[in-house]
Formats: sequence, C-alpha cells, structure tokens
Amino acid sequence: MITGSGLVYPELRGVVNNAGVCFVGTPEIMAANDISKVINVNFIGTVNVTRKFLPLIRQSQGRVVNIGSVNGEQTISTT
Repeated sequence: MITGSGLVYPELRGVVNNAGVCFVGTPEIMAANDISKVINVNFIGTVNVTRKFLPLIRQSQGRVVNIGSVNGEQTISTT
C-alpha cells in the first residue's frame, strides 16, 4: 500500500504509455516546432512518465507497457 496525506492507495501494478502524435512530411519541409512536438510527445513524454512511476512499479513488481502504432512502420510518399 502507498500512503500519503492520510489516504491509502493500492499498489501501482502497471503504466501504459499510449500517447502519440504524427505529422505528415519529411524533416526538410516540417517546421522545427512540429518536429519538437513529435519528439516531446512520442519519446520524451514516454521516458518522463516511465521514470516518474518506475520506483512504484519496481516495488510492486509491475509492468510498463508501451503502445506503438503501425504509422511508425509505414512510409508516406510526399512527392
């Protein structure tokens, strides 16, 4: 059990990273801000959420699940 502020919480058994964004285009035509958004959500966000909850996951011998997308496997013609 996890306690804090007088409240009791059950163990954290898992974290599911399911967030993702997609912008269509090649890096040469995409705005730098759009590239940053993709990296921040798809990679940095996943790393930050996992790191934040990892001590609780380890304590309960839980699991981290990362959900991907078929879009990462597909190529899109831009010509």
